[in-house]
Amino acid sequence: MRPNLVSRAAGTRANPGFQPRGTGIAMPLHVYLLRALHAMYDHLRNGTPLPRSQVVHTVPRGGSAGLAPAITASSVPAIASAPAAGDALSCTGATINVPD
Repeated sequence: MRPNLVSRAAGTRANPGFQPRGTGIAMPLHVYLLRALHAMYDHLRNGTPLPRSQVVHTVPRGGSAGLAPAITASSVPAIASAPAAGDALSCTGATINVPD
């Protein structure tokens, strides 16, 4: 399994109605869990290559406290099949290098 990291994601209570501290910054992590499971299923069933390990940058919704706009497809971008060089995770020996 290849790891992917998601920026500005919340893994606890992160559902479309959840806004930590009323900011609307966190994105639901379950979206990426389902995408990763689908990718693994396609890999096991059809031999589809898994995407390289990468950081996936979500887009904060913004808005004022308690009034964050709805999450849209552009807020939770897809896991890229070929990530940009600046988003790819790499390894040096036993160290995983995670780009900012």
